[in-house]
Amino acid sequence: MSENQLTEIESSVIERYKNVQKEIYKKNEWKRKGHGAMFMGAYASQNDVMDSLASIRINNIAGKSENEILLSIISDSVSGIFKKDISDPDEAEAHVLVSNDKEFFEMDINSEKKIAVSFSDNALEKHLAIVDFDSDFSAITEGDSFDSNPKFSEQNENLIYYDSCGIGFNNDQQFVRYGPRGIFSLNIKSGEFTEVLSDDKNDYIKPYQTKDGALYYIKRPYTNNIKRTKSISDIILMPFKIVWSMIGALYWLSKLRSGKNENEAPNSDVKAVQNSKEKIFLDGNLIELEKTLQQNLRYGEKNPGFVPYSWELIKKDDKGERVIKKGISDYALAGETVICSNGRHLMQLNGDDEIILQKTNFAASILTNENKAHNRSSLPGRTNLEI
Repeated sequence: MSENQLTEIESSVIERYKNVQKEIYKKNEWKRKGHGAMFMGAYASQNDVMDSLASIRINNIAGKSENEILLSIISDSVSGIFKKDISDPDEAEAHVLVSNDKEFFEMDINSEKKIAVSFSDNALEKHLAIVDFDSDFSAITEGDSFDSNPKFSEQNENLIYYDSCGIGFNNDQQFVRYGPRGIFSLNIKSGEFTEVLSDDKNDYIKPYQTKDGALYYIKRPYTNNIKRTKSISDIILMPFKIVWSMIGALYWLSKLRSGKNENEAPNSDVKAVQNSKEKIFLDGNLIELEKTLQQNLRYGEKNPGFVPYSWELIKKDDKGERVIKKGISDYALAGETVICSNGRHLMQLNGDDEIILQKTNFAASILTNENKAHNRSSLPGRTNLEI
C-alpha cells in the first residue's frame, strides 16, 4: 500500500465456508422450528450458525515472494495450508495441504519453497513438520513437547529455529503443566539438534536468526499456567507492504473503540479501560488490561500498550545481549528496521525512535517482506487480508 492507503482482500476459503454454513442452516431451518423440534432436541438458534462461522479463522501467514503468501486456516472440521496471490485479490486461494485430523499454526518458508509448520494432532502437543508444494508432509519433531514458531535461519536455510517446552505429567499420566519455553535449532539436512537458550525462570520465544548470525527473540517470565492456548489473533504485517489478518474482535475491544473520537490524545485508551476489570489470555499468559496499561505508563513508555513490560525483545550477537524494546508480544525485521506490537500499537523502531504505523489491539503475528520494506504500508482487517 502507498501512504496509508488500504486494499482489502477477501479470503475465498473463509468466504466459501461461511456461505456453505449459512446455506446448510437455511436449508434445514424447518427441522429446528416448533415445539416438536425442541422436544426432540433438534432445536437450534441463530447462535449455532454464528458459532460455526466464528470457528473458521486464519492462524498464520508466511511468505518470501513479493506477491505470494501462505495462509494456515482452521475451522471446526478441517485445517489447511493455502497459497494466495495478493497481486490478484479476486483469485481464489490454492490449497497446499488440507487435513481433518491436524491443525496447522505458525509457518515459515525458505527459498527452496520448503514450509516449516507447527501442527497439532491432539489436545496437548504441538510439533514441527516440513511441507512442500506437492503436499508432502514430514514430521520432524515428536514426543511430549509443545513446539512453536519455526523460522528458517537467514544464514543457513537448512537450519530451523523454534521455541519449545516439555509437557509435565503426574504418576497417573495426567497432564499437569507446560514447562518453560526455550529456543532450539534443528538442521533438516543433518538432523542435528541444538539447545540454544533456556532456563527454568523464563520463556524464550519467537527466535529469528539474521544473515549476520544475530539472534532475535522475546524473553518473558515463565508462569506455571495449566494450559497454553494455541489460538492466535492473526494480524500479519509486511512493512511497508503489510498483509493483515484478524479474527473477530472481542467484546472488550469493541468497548475500547465505541464512541471514540479519532482526534483524542494517544493515551485516551487508558480512560477507556479504567472502569474495566477485563482480563485476557495472551499465548497462555493471563493479562489484566488496565493494570498492565497503567504499569507501562508508570515505566515511562512513550506509547504504552497492553503487553507486560517484562516481555522483552532482545538481540543477541557477538557483542552480547541487548534489549531492543520492552512490552512486546511479537516482532519482525525489515533490514535493520524492527516492526513490533505492544498489544495496542504496531510500531516501527529506528534506534530510539518509535513510529506508530497503526493503532490496533494485539497484533500477535508479524511478517515482513524485506524487499518491499520502503514501498507500502497497511491498516487492519478481520478474517480477511488487507494490504
